[in-house]
Amino acid sequence: MNYFLDFIKGVVPNNGTYLMITVIIVLLFWMYKELRANYLESIKLDQQRFEKALEIYTEAEIEVYKYVQRKTDFYDAVEKISKATVLFPNRLVETFNRLREEDNQIDQRAGMMSFRKELQKEISFLKSEQVNPLITSDSSGDLVVTIESFFKSKIAPFAIPLFHAYLNFILLILVLYFILSLISASTAIEGISIFLLSFDLYSYVIILFAIISEGFIKKRFIHKIYNWTFLIIFLFIPIVFLFNRDWYVGLVIFLLFTFYIGYFRKKSLKNP
Repeated sequence: MNYFLDFIKGVVPNNGTYLMITVIIVLLFWMYKELRANYLESIKLDQQRFEKALEIYTEAEIEVYKYVQRKTDFYDAVEKISKATVLFPNRLVETFNRLREEDNQIDQRAGMMSFRKELQKEISFLKSEQVNPLITSDSSGDLVVTIESFFKSKIAPFAIPLFHAYLNFILLILVLYFILSLISASTAIEGISIFLLSFDLYSYVIILFAIISEGFIKKRFIHKIYNWTFLIIFLFIPIVFLFNRDWYVGLVIFLLFTFYIGYFRKKSLKNP
């Protein structure tokens, strides 16, 4: 890094500019280092959770299988599966709660068979989320699986923290811009306009970060035409500020952002 700073000093003759660039670079490197350390620790903990969940889900699926094959009775299976519900998502918990209230043997059997399919889906999902799953003869020739595995294990540990550092830096710049612009405002109306503009831009970056993180990195985005339509409209909303920065425009855009984040949470994301 010292060589890089020496290079910047040689390219930028002005000491004030050099100092500012140096502070920015050091800040970015520090943010990236901290975010990458947190990311790697988070991934490690997630993998431990995935492994534990896979073990428990598999045991639950085996209990269902034993019941379907008439190797155990309904109430023994329910008792053992109940111990696994602590890791079930709400959807599976609700399904299981309805299932264990069944008192008709035909409905119990049908419910167990349906519940087993849901468990198998969850097991497949957990396997897909592992960073370094075992490569088998079935998956080693799949180009998509190979690329996805390479991205998770080799690219993501560097790219995702870098993306987060970039977003944090942009948010910091927006805060500084807001403070300096507010100080230089000549009228109350101008101050309100600057506040709304800065707040809208700040909100935009945070919402965009949430969309990318929850919707695409975690693969929860529901790919429907209306969801994509609203997303594209949201992405291009800031262009309005190039033509009009009046306070009422900032207020309307803030209301649109509020509407969209509510819509995105309820309609555009799959349940975790």
